[in-house]
Amino acid sequence: MRNKRKRFDECEDIKEELSEIRKQMSQMMSMLTNLSLSQQEFNNKMNNDVSDIKEQMANIKTNIQNLTIEQNTIKSDILNIKSNNNITNKNVEALQSEACEQHRTRNGEEGERIEDGVQMHGEYQHVPGSGAPVRRTGAGNILDGRPLGATEPELCGYLFAVAREKESHNIEYLQNSSLVNNIKPGMVKKVNESKMAFKCMENINAFLEAARQLGLPAQETF
Repeated sequence: MRNKRKRFDECEDIKEELSEIRKQMSQMMSMLTNLSLSQQEFNNKMNNDVSDIKEQMANIKTNIQNLTIEQNTIKSDILNIKSNNNITNKNVEALQSEACEQHRTRNGEEGERIEDGVQMHGEYQHVPGSGAPVRRTGAGNILDGRPLGATEPELCGYLFAVAREKESHNIEYLQNSSLVNNIKPGMVKKVNESKMAFKCMENINAFLEAARQLGLPAQETF
């Protein structure tokens, strides 16, 4: 009986130990489960952070590429502006040079025409309102108009009027005069069509007076 009791007590002790072991194992399993969940959550967070960093780096790379393209575009625009500016400056210089050349040529032609034609055997006088001395020709006291800024078409009409007056006074003089070689009736027609005389002439009254003295209609003179 005593031995039987002893064996029962030993079994009880074993049961208690086994229960304690089971309890400890259960706690360890719970801890391992929690640790696994924490590790998984940490891994997920790390993966998300890595993905965000990769996305930010891709955006930065794209922005750098866009900035490079924009910078190249700006450089190209600046070069185009400089090129256009150089072309514009060259065109302006060419136009200025051409205008100066035309001005010198025109002044030279008109000066030669004046010397060869109108300014002969005359005297200088002041025209009221002009403030500049002008020359009277020997043909009916008609002002030559050159110092008053007459253009070539105006001068053609004026010289034709002078030639007409000389013709009525001295045929022989007209035939020997260089005026005959320079004045053609077509010049007067050209002046009539262009109407430049009425736009450019500063002393039109002198020309009209010359026409009246010659007995010519104003349009024939101009």
